[in-house]
Amino acid sequence: MKNFITEEVKEDFLESLKTIVSYPSVLNEGQNGTPFGQAIQDVLEKTLEICRELGFTTYLDPKGYYGYAEIGQGEELLAVLCHLDVVPSGDEADWQTPPFEATEKDGYLFGRGVQDDKGPSMAALYAVKALLDSGVRFKKRVRFIFGTDEETLWRCMGRYNELEETATLGFAPDSSFPLTYAEKGLLQVKLHGPGSDLIQLELGDAFNVVPAKASYQGAFLGKVIAGLRASGFDYEETADSVTVLGLPKHSKDAAKGINALIRLSKVLQALAPHPALAFITEAVGEDATGAHLFGPISDEPTGNLSFNIAGLTLNPERSEIRIDIRIPVLADKETLVATLRAKASDYQLSYEEFDYLAPLYVPKDSELVSTLMSIYQEKTGDNSPAMSSGGATFALFTFSAALISVTFMVLMYSLISALGQVGKGIGVVLLVLQISGTGGIYPIEIMDNVFQTLYPYLPMTYAIDLIREAQLGVVWSNYLPALAISIGIAVVTVIVAVIIKEKADDAAHYFEERLNDTGLF
Repeated sequence: MKNFITEEVKEDFLESLKTIVSYPSVLNEGQNGTPFGQAIQDVLEKTLEICRELGFTTYLDPKGYYGYAEIGQGEELLAVLCHLDVVPSGDEADWQTPPFEATEKDGYLFGRGVQDDKGPSMAALYAVKALLDSGVRFKKRVRFIFGTDEETLWRCMGRYNELEETATLGFAPDSSFPLTYAEKGLLQVKLHGPGSDLIQLELGDAFNVVPAKASYQGAFLGKVIAGLRASGFDYEETADSVTVLGLPKHSKDAAKGINALIRLSKVLQALAPHPALAFITEAVGEDATGAHLFGPISDEPTGNLSFNIAGLTLNPERSEIRIDIRIPVLADKETLVATLRAKASDYQLSYEEFDYLAPLYVPKDSELVSTLMSIYQEKTGDNSPAMSSGGATFALFTFSAALISVTFMVLMYSLISALGQVGKGIGVVLLVLQISGTGGIYPIEIMDNVFQTLYPYLPMTYAIDLIREAQLGVVWSNYLPALAISIGIAVVTVIVAVIIKEKADDAAHYFEERLNDTGLF
């Protein structure tokens, strides 16, 4: 199999990626007369400059909404849909590396946009460059379309679609390998309600991010801290404020995060009841699948609904809750909206639709998907199946649960068979360590260093990974290693137990006799 990607191409790709990551291309609407911010305008122009240096012809929208780079010949147009804007970096003190500096560490590249979507965009661009360098000539025109407002309202593509020709076919390098055939719908809403004379809050950043921090300062500070402590929520405090700590995730993976906004709302609602706080804590709660509000919403192609309370404004004049919902492809949007609107009304809140993108779904057996998959498998040798964005199936969950049960039965039986009462004792110690050391209750990132060190060596770590992936949206690059390790644990345990059993029998019997002599058991 011919390898088109040379070391020179890799180096050039990395240099270009580091360049465009350095631009803090976060929405700053109207800045310096630009539509979405000076940094976004600058990175768009720089990206087009890189494309011209690679031999592409380029075009920049006079109003700065989009740009594109094109190469090749023919009537038909293949569109590669990219975007250069990124979500806010949050508190940069929480970053281990600078957010707008692409940093190589442990074989990975860290920086805002390296995964979504500057990195994939540059990778696709340099893949085309590698093919051209190898003498490949395209029978279609290949156009890289660079959007600048993907993380908010897609106004860039609205203008592009008004002015430019429709592509014959295309793809977006903004998902997972090998191919994503279904993507949930996006619904972003605002719920408006009365203000509060007792509490003022401005929480959350972008719609599509689970709030990792939620801060409060005011007359209830002492009671809020006491409530957080009683609830077991993580927080940081200063002399005049307290900040609830969560775990940020993309909205599509909201169930894997910890929403600091919701946790703060729970404590505040008990101290100063308010309709907005009541809606958050009573109607929704910490269930990021929306099941408490809608009931279970799931389908085979894309799995569970995702429900992220992304922001909250509360002041004397008004309240506003900002919500990002990712809707399974086969679910009915209008039914969900009717339920949400009615429930909001119960809490004196009015409904406003902020943005909506319909779900995308191309059946796996379609000509498009099957053709792309066959080419991918032929060229890479990777036989991984096509994926859905955030998808999962009941069958996979059932299989994972059964495997975990068998693994732990084998583990405990082997320990007891080989070591007797000592094996039982080891099993109890293992159980206690796994309660806190595997990320099942709280994310391992916020646990003590002792548990973070033990985390990779505990069997339950991989059991939790299997269940999370199967239930909340399978990513095969996460699922398959956890599956292999779980099976490996069972096999290795049996082998070790068989090897040591004969030698350990005498010691185990001796220990049991001494234990019986104590009269404690």
